[in-house]
Amino acid sequence: MSWSVSDGETGGYVGFEWIGKEDYLNEANAKGQRSRGAHATAADAVVRFEQDGCTETLLIEWKYTESYGAGLATSATSTETRLNRYEKIVFAPKGPIRADLGLALEDFFYEPFYQLLRQQMLAHQMQMRREDGAERVRVLHIAPLANRKLRRVTSPAIRQKIGGDNAFSVFRSLLANPDDFISAATESLFSPLLQEPGEAAEWADYLTSRYAFLAADMRMNIDFPAGPSGRCSTMTIWRSGGGDTPPNNAITLFFQRSWPSARRSVDTPTDTPNDTPSPAHRATENLKLRKLFPGLRSCVASRGAAHKIGGERAKSSNAGSLRPSAGPP
Repeated sequence: MSWSVSDGETGGYVGFEWIGKEDYLNEANAKGQRSRGAHATAADAVVRFEQDGCTETLLIEWKYTESYGAGLATSATSTETRLNRYEKIVFAPKGPIRADLGLALEDFFYEPFYQLLRQQMLAHQMQMRREDGAERVRVLHIAPLANRKLRRVTSPAIRQKIGGDNAFSVFRSLLANPDDFISAATESLFSPLLQEPGEAAEWADYLTSRYAFLAADMRMNIDFPAGPSGRCSTMTIWRSGGGDTPPNNAITLFFQRSWPSARRSVDTPTDTPNDTPSPAHRATENLKLRKLFPGLRSCVASRGAAHKIGGERAKSSNAGSLRPSAGPP
């Protein structure tokens, strides 16, 4: 069950740039003020819900192309400020980090560890104060699998004392309660939605258009070179992403048995006339394909045609490929 987030602004089920209702991390200025997204620890989003009879709050941080290397810019003043703010709320039981690892606050002065620590401290304090009645507060960190630079263990002290080559796995191991931090790949988090979008088909379509890597393993195009009409045509194939889904090259080879010049869009198609299958042939081959490869979710037919394939109505696209009218089934 989802509950409204009481942030005094949105009044909805999701809040943004969440800094907590109180100054848990001692970050207020001389006037006692804090600003969302500036000079205060914030999570990109917050949601509150009930699960198994427990009221939970989830702080959410998402990354895309970020990467880190050198430590924070420091001075005697900035180091003193950070120590005064955080030193007493870093280590258990007053903070989230294990106290038996021989680490100091200064060892976290390297991104992404510095942000990870501050957000985890925020979650820890929110849970201790039972903010909005939350019995548990956790952090969900989302990042694309391909962004390997983001996962580098940048802190020399943490690298030496703890080891490991994935910053998020290493950070989780530093926590007194490791399950309070969840690291999720963007691809795996959104995969269920993209496979079965239902009423969220429009949003799923936006996600795969905006973030092409989300659809890389779920969609492929087979291009057929120009036939007598002088037009190339494309078949777009949606894959389930499950273990029974064939690799892209297996699907390509299937078509090449009937049409040798068929190529994936990432390849360079040859210009062989009279080698473009008719819509009827495509429909027949599509049925064969789905029988051979149950992991395929749907295929849609050639440019300029609109007909039913496997019970799904396809419609033409100006880009030359067709997609189901309500998004992938």
